[in-house]
Amino acid sequence: AFDFNIPQRWSVAHLYQAILNKEPHIGRLAFMTTLAGYVHYLLTGEKVIGAGDASGIFPIDPKTCDYDSSMMSRFGTLTAGTELRLSLSELLPKIVQAGECAGRLTDEGAKLLDQTDVPMIELNISCPNVKAGGMGFGMAPETAASVTKAVREATKKPLMVKLTPNAPDLIGIAMAVREAGADALSLVNTFQAMSIDLNTGRPVFDNIRAGFSGPAVKPIALRMVYDVVQAMNKLPESERIPVVGLGGISCAQDAIEFLMAGAAAIQVGTATFAHPNTMLEIVQGLRSYMKSRGFKSIDEFRGIAQ
Repeated sequence: AFDFNIPQRWSVAHLYQAILNKEPHIGRLAFMTTLAGYVHYLLTGEKVIGAGDASGIFPIDPKTCDYDSSMMSRFGTLTAGTELRLSLSELLPKIVQAGECAGRLTDEGAKLLDQTDVPMIELNISCPNVKAGGMGFGMAPETAASVTKAVREATKKPLMVKLTPNAPDLIGIAMAVREAGADALSLVNTFQAMSIDLNTGRPVFDNIRAGFSGPAVKPIALRMVYDVVQAMNKLPESERIPVVGLGGISCAQDAIEFLMAGAAAIQVGTATFAHPNTMLEIVQGLRSYMKSRGFKSIDEFRGIAQ
């Protein structure tokens, strides 16, 4: 009927089989999504989904990056007269593209986080790839503190706030979120950058700017971590919070430099895309370095560059 191969694992295949089986819940269906989409709905109240997940629900029109309208119409014809009350356009979650706002954590959603086994929440106030929220929260001490305070009041879990390197006053923001209730800081997120398509002469990204990461940003990220740790060390010890370092870390030497700058821990992201074993190699390299220098604990050289 579709002239299109629909894998049995796709959501629409399960739906159609349930209709053919005349399963009793069909008439009560109000919403259909993936597990990830349902979790997102619980946290934000928004019935949305990314294009990647959506492609496992129903065929996507590559021109519109939305559900194929002609196939949705055919599905409506196939299911006419059945117990299904709603059309697919009413049942399926809205597709949001990369960089679009997909919703915000609600008070009810925040309370659900405390009921999970997630040990810590990392509050990202520094994503450069969205038009609403994201990095906008992390550019000024006042807004950074405001969103941190709101999340702090909504959950009892440890809260780590992820800072942007694009802020004009990184130390001021670090201190503001600390005072607002953050238990730790992670920095830095990606740097704003862009790319231009030579064929169209237009920016590659719909949002024009996007996050740049990788080895090239490591020296700058290292300096920023050093600066924030230095500022934190000026406070009474009881008022300090840990700083987790990230940004361009791709080998054991990078990790050790961040630890020497005073980072309590490190994060590795981009490097693992090209080399999945990066973290294992960093751990092994760290052990080898400590053995060669006679260190029994990371604490023996953490922050020695300060």
